[in-house]
Amino acid sequence: MINLLKKKNLWNTLFRTLDLLNTNKKRLSHYNFGRKYLGYVTHHVGPTANTSIQNNRLLTVGECVHLLTTSFECEGVTEARCSAEYIIAHALGQKTLCTVPRNQLLIEPVISRISHYAELRRRKLPVQYVIGEWDFKDLTLTCSPPVFIPRPETEELVDYALSDPVVQEATCMLEVGSGTGAISIYLLTQLPQLMVTAVEISREACELTSQNARNYNLEDRLNIINTTFKKGISLNDIRLEKKVDVLISNPPYIPHQVIQHLQAEVTMFEDHRALDGGQDGLYIIRNILQMAAQLIKSEGSLWLEVDQSHPRMIEHIVNSVPSLNLHYVKTYDDFYSSPRFCHLKVNPEEKV
Repeated sequence: MINLLKKKNLWNTLFRTLDLLNTNKKRLSHYNFGRKYLGYVTHHVGPTANTSIQNNRLLTVGECVHLLTTSFECEGVTEARCSAEYIIAHALGQKTLCTVPRNQLLIEPVISRISHYAELRRRKLPVQYVIGEWDFKDLTLTCSPPVFIPRPETEELVDYALSDPVVQEATCMLEVGSGTGAISIYLLTQLPQLMVTAVEISREACELTSQNARNYNLEDRLNIINTTFKKGISLNDIRLEKKVDVLISNPPYIPHQVIQHLQAEVTMFEDHRALDGGQDGLYIIRNILQMAAQLIKSEGSLWLEVDQSHPRMIEHIVNSVPSLNLHYVKTYDDFYSSPRFCHLKVNPEEKV
């Protein structure tokens, strides 16, 4: 009897009633997926429950995608369809639904997992945290709150960096703000001669970077330092014996006043220290510019991902403060044609 009641609750949790969905698309307060959907009868629970459900057709993958997408839209969940597809794929043990037939029937253990993941997503937990992983280039990285989730723009940052001859030949690199370790780990997979030191303020992020490095057997080439990157930081503070060839960073660059206007998924669950760049978004970036020449070799490279308003400001700072010993090389646009990436270099040493 307990199992049959569980069965009833399970299916009731999955299916929303069409009545609820069609009533002005009001926001639904919980996942009470009704007693009917395209002829599915979920209240008939008894000795013939399995036969009854089969006679009314089990839910297919395609129908579940449609239903879950609709319910997410009613709840105001962003990227509703993508969220639904990732959740269903994960419940099926797949990365995506690309190879899953849309007419494949869903059995109860899968339905239970979908229901659980959907409830988390309804609460605005980012889908990356719901499924516990996210792809970055050809890597699959473990993700968990509150560690900053890798964004598509950062994939472009590493592509641009890899086009730099200095990066291609680098043996020692410093990353400021590792998050999941996406930048460092990807560059380590592409450059077998490279060793990386990553500075990260968040202990959770340090642990996650370490875990992801172990997943790719790169822990011996990645040194993670749990500290704040501030003006006056020295090579000794970050356990470096000599200057690095490259410093790369996707630092917190969102102006403080903008943070409150970001999506709920971001403001509720991601570490604000990975987002908040101070009044103009340049707080950490100024520290990096201030310390770059003390940490990077002569003619070494500095690569930054920044707010679209920052490249001109950064170029102005560098040109206005010769003591920084930097020169601005180029601004690169992201796939939205917004100025997003800055390449700078340390000036060559003056010959005596």
